[in-house]
Amino acid sequence: MTAAPVAIAIPTRNRAEALTHSVRALLSQTFRDFTLFVVDSGSTDATRQAAASFNDPRLRYVRYEDDLGMAGNFNRALDLLLREKSGYIGIFHDDDDYAPEIIEREAAFLSRHPSAGFVFPAYRCLNTAQKSAVLRRPWPDDRLITPDEFLNDFLAETFTVPAPFVLARKDAYSKAGRFDGGLSMCLDTDMWLRMLRHYDAGYLCAPICTYLIHENQGSWLPRNMLQGPQELKRTLEKVLKDHGRFFNGDLAACTRKINRRSAGASLYCARLALAASDFDLARTLVAQATQTDPSIPIKIKSALFRLAANRPGASLLKTLISIKRKATDYR
Repeated sequence: MTAAPVAIAIPTRNRAEALTHSVRALLSQTFRDFTLFVVDSGSTDATRQAAASFNDPRLRYVRYEDDLGMAGNFNRALDLLLREKSGYIGIFHDDDDYAPEIIEREAAFLSRHPSAGFVFPAYRCLNTAQKSAVLRRPWPDDRLITPDEFLNDFLAETFTVPAPFVLARKDAYSKAGRFDGGLSMCLDTDMWLRMLRHYDAGYLCAPICTYLIHENQGSWLPRNMLQGPQELKRTLEKVLKDHGRFFNGDLAACTRKINRRSAGASLYCARLALAASDFDLARTLVAQATQTDPSIPIKIKSALFRLAANRPGASLLKTLISIKRKATDYR
């Protein structure tokens, strides 16, 4: 029997209901020739039963009795995928939604563009608490993105690349290495930046997936909201140190861009905290932003967030989110 050209892994722990939805979406893909691993790290709920409910030979359930944390569990999944003979591999999430054509479109893009090490699509970001979705479409057409373009636009906050929507060449993962165990929130960004040492990136303009923001995901934990922006800063500084050529030699300007990007991440997390009415966490994140980048634009944004981080100013938050959403949808 020949190997499937694509292999996908879903790391999971104690999310049986959400996992069922994601697995169903993936097994309903228009691209049929792939292997799907469910990699269970010590679940105590009905995860095993959820996986067993699918009578599909493409699905393989792999269980470990211990939980190694996000990086460890991702590396377990990656190890399984690297042992496959598939040319394209991906680590998807157990709580996101996938259009029926995502694997077909991404595999076709990589086949057409051999210089692309990985490909990511536009997507919708759905906040389940607010029941509102925002379209993340940084460019209006499919494209190859060089390492320089990727880094410059990423620093300008043009886009982010969530892990659960990326299909990559197995060789790109092999060259980039394992997920960094010292990170908890920027595992994916760190991995894409390492792949860019060897490859271009690919982008699909069709929003063929939905990223769900909910209170049960790791990024909603207060400690992760505080760690995430600082991890992003360290990750980008590491790239600057090791691969300054990507930044066209202007290291001082790049340092300012890194600080601005990291401060923007702090303010994004502050907005999530405000949406969850965690005003103390929001104020802490705003202070983190201004400490990282004390520039005038960040100070102005931070002042608005500080106002919204008090209950009388909560209505201002709704206005800011509405304006931001309309601007993003228009783009």
